[in-house]
Amino acid sequence: HVRCINGKAAHSPYDDGPGHRHGWNAVWVPPHNDNTNTVDPPEPTLATLSPVGTTGDKQCGGCWYLIDACWGAGTTDKKSYEFQWKFNRSYFCTPPELNMLDHRPTQPEW
Repeated sequence: HVRCINGKAAHSPYDDGPGHRHGWNAVWVPPHNDNTNTVDPPEPTLATLSPVGTTGDKQCGGCWYLIDACWGAGTTDKKSYEFQWKFNRSYFCTPPELNMLDHRPTQPEW
């Protein structure tokens, strides 16, 4: 299960400005004992967002993982405005405590 999250990108944790429109995803990974993947995911809450330090091994017993494939793929050169491919692992399965530093969702549940 995948959810699209709309919001704004911030330049720093202290950036309360208007930001730029941005989107990223949340992916539900079911509990490790659910081999059928038929369980509908719960609504996102702090209890169901992936805690710091968890990975796909399901330490959290079923979690939403935050993923920003756009920022994780690379950056834009500030002078030429050309995209530069540079994989950044930190934007895949990002803990919510870190994601909120530069992502501002418009949906309150995220």
